[in-house]
Amino acid sequence: MSAQKNTWPLSFAIAHRGASQLAPENTIAALIAAKKNGAQWVECDIQLTKDNQPVIFHDATVARTTNGRGKLSEVSLSRLQSLDAGSWFSLEFINERVPTLQEWLRCAADLKLGLNLEIKSTTKKESIVLAECLIDHLQKYWPAHSTTLLISSSNQFALMQVAQRAKSLPLGLIFDKIITEKMAASLLSSNIISIHQPYKILHEKYVAMLHEAGLHVLAYTVNDADRAKELKEMDVDGIFTDDEKLFSMK
Repeated sequence: MSAQKNTWPLSFAIAHRGASQLAPENTIAALIAAKKNGAQWVECDIQLTKDNQPVIFHDATVARTTNGRGKLSEVSLSRLQSLDAGSWFSLEFINERVPTLQEWLRCAADLKLGLNLEIKSTTKKESIVLAECLIDHLQKYWPAHSTTLLISSSNQFALMQVAQRAKSLPLGLIFDKIITEKMAASLLSSNIISIHQPYKILHEKYVAMLHEAGLHVLAYTVNDADRAKELKEMDVDGIFTDDEKLFSMK
């Protein structure tokens, strides 16, 4: 068992992109709905606009979740915030906007929610700029960041940029393949305290090995109550879920 397990701050269930079955994903409406439905922690995605402004957005292109077109990296913040990010989900959310990181942090702080912020970057330059923006925003808008925050990414270079600028921030690596005990030890030496993996590859002995190495284990994306219970019994530390009925699962 991980020596850090007793100090692990996250709830078992983490709302994936907010309450994404009740409101448009990664919007303030989804953040508020997550809180109303019992979530204690929310996962979201951070990317940069054309003018290097950090926003809460998942896809590389804007077409699926707004009425715009093109790559997010080619859209300015002012243009992005003129788009409708709600009608694709339901007309109830017409004119919902893509939130900035500042807006997201302030709202989550007001709601007393913990945050898992997933960095999405594809180049080293983008990773560096995003890490700098993130640390600056946390210092300004997230006073309790060390105990109610987890920074994650599938890009290990991006995580190292965060670690170099804020050594106290907990980091999580998103990785879709089985890792060895040696790899787990190397992650810990890089300030990474958790590994986020597809639930289908997890089994009891593997989870035990990861814990023994000192890593926490989070599973994605789990929308079935029976599967969530199995993972809990497997001693997985947490799950990412879209299902609001699982938000309050202990």
